[in-house]
Amino acid sequence: MSHEEDFGFRNSQYERPNQKWVCGRQAEGNGCNRGPDGRGQCQTFSECEPYKDGDRWHCNRPFTSGGKCEQGPLADGQCCLSRPPCKPRVSQRTRRGRVVMASGFLGLMVLAALFLAGSDNAFFSPGPLTSGHANIGSCQECHGQASLFPSDHASDPSLLCADCHEFSTAPLQAHNMSFTATAGDLASTGTTATEHECRSCHQEHDGDAALQMAKAGQSCSGCHTEALEFPRQHPAFNNLAARPVALRAIAFDHATHQNRHFPDQDQATFECDQCHEPKASSAGDLALQSFEQSCSDCHQSDVTGEFFDAGLMLWSIPAIDPDRLSGTGELPEAVYDEQAFVSPVQVWLLNKLGSAPEQLEAMVNFDLNPLDTEDFTASQKRQVEYYVKESQALLGSLRNPNDRPTANEPAIEALLAQLSPKQMQTAEAHWFEDQPLPDDAPYYGDLTDGGTFIRGFTLRYRPSGHADPLLKALIEDLVINRANANAVDQLLLQDLLSEEMAGQCGRCHQVDRQVVDANDLWTPTSSASPLTLFSHRPHMPPLADQQCVDCHTIDLEEPQHDFGQMDIQQCGDCHQKGKVENDCLQCHKYHAHPKTDD
Repeated sequence: MSHEEDFGFRNSQYERPNQKWVCGRQAEGNGCNRGPDGRGQCQTFSECEPYKDGDRWHCNRPFTSGGKCEQGPLADGQCCLSRPPCKPRVSQRTRRGRVVMASGFLGLMVLAALFLAGSDNAFFSPGPLTSGHANIGSCQECHGQASLFPSDHASDPSLLCADCHEFSTAPLQAHNMSFTATAGDLASTGTTATEHECRSCHQEHDGDAALQMAKAGQSCSGCHTEALEFPRQHPAFNNLAARPVALRAIAFDHATHQNRHFPDQDQATFECDQCHEPKASSAGDLALQSFEQSCSDCHQSDVTGEFFDAGLMLWSIPAIDPDRLSGTGELPEAVYDEQAFVSPVQVWLLNKLGSAPEQLEAMVNFDLNPLDTEDFTASQKRQVEYYVKESQALLGSLRNPNDRPTANEPAIEALLAQLSPKQMQTAEAHWFEDQPLPDDAPYYGDLTDGGTFIRGFTLRYRPSGHADPLLKALIEDLVINRANANAVDQLLLQDLLSEEMAGQCGRCHQVDRQVVDANDLWTPTSSASPLTLFSHRPHMPPLADQQCVDCHTIDLEEPQHDFGQMDIQQCGDCHQKGKVENDCLQCHKYHAHPKTDD
């Protein structure tokens, strides 16, 4: 019953609690007498159903609805008071029955799941995972611990995605990039830069077909609110095929080589395929030929140090006046006359092997070449004494095969390989015992394949050629750890990249940019934006009658860019409706700077 009533035919309606449907006006206390039919349809369209007595029609409205009306039925026997049909409702008894049945069914399903699901949670899975996620062992790895309370589940599944899919920058920022510097540009194109959940583009539990981004016009336009039909509405290209030379991994100036260096070396042609191999890259883009194939004809003598007979100084006994210092121990008598310089490599190695960095950094902060101690302060003298003492202790360890230092860092291992016990024993005997060098001791000109040699009170190194293992390991260590570099590190890197250094690494390889590993340091990078996709390979068969210079033109008026800017219409001639696809994902990717490919 919906409410307490005084039962009686004049006071209450006849309710039907066992029926599936009840009148929609019953809750207002104004339900109809007839009630809905078995399908839940209202059957009442007037206040009563008149009855005929003889030749007259009489009102049959019940007492609970006001009794007989004053007007009476119409001449055709229809009630004069129409009543809009109601919207019948399911009875309370029926609703309770449905809840009971659903609860019972759910309980049976839970019991069945406990017996049938097994350990792989297959029973609960709404569909198959993508092949890349097929090895995930349980639901909890992505969805967190199961719970009856939603607040106990992982609040943001995207954070769990970032545990495996790593990016060099913020994983949840739009495009994994910081747009602070370009906020004005984004606002001008109707673009919003906010955090995004991974599942806004990637949907799981539908196999491999579902883990693809939606059509570009549907997904990209969620943030890029202004329609950008290519090429008509697309912004003009900026820095495409015209990246400044200063930002490249290799500082190769095409204009200067074509117009000056190649003619000076009597090179007959300057063709793209002399350095680039369009078919060699598995990624489908242009591959750069090796140094030996494309550069060595002119630059071999540079990297082998043929014209830099000083080499890289690995060790030195600097010119110190022992009469003015108290803690230097015994030094060669002739060392002060030689005026040897302090070796940045030696100071760096001492620092790496545990000597006090605050003491060693001072060695590069004041003029120690040669070490004239006459005007030194007491503090500076103590620093020089510390440097000499540590150097002598390390020299003793290096000459002893059983007491040599060890390290797991490639740069230190490469350096220690050149400071062999035999070489250090020969150097020590020559420096401190005034013994002559052996007859077979090499000199700079003899080391065409690289190696160490003794000159005066120094031990020096001649590079073996391009990608010399020692120079390469030292530069990689110094560049990758540049954020924590001290004064010693900075000075050594500056020396290694100097144009006066044998090896000439800094003449072509530019390291004044952010790198995260050794491959980033030496590998030429694309000139495109990190969100741009382009491969030369699919463009070459259909464009066989075209040449590289049709898109890449040398700009003599802007030598800092080397190449002129491409015109967007060069792409738009083919990429337009009715010809080649031109949606966003043809040339753009969403994720920038991924550490993982999948």
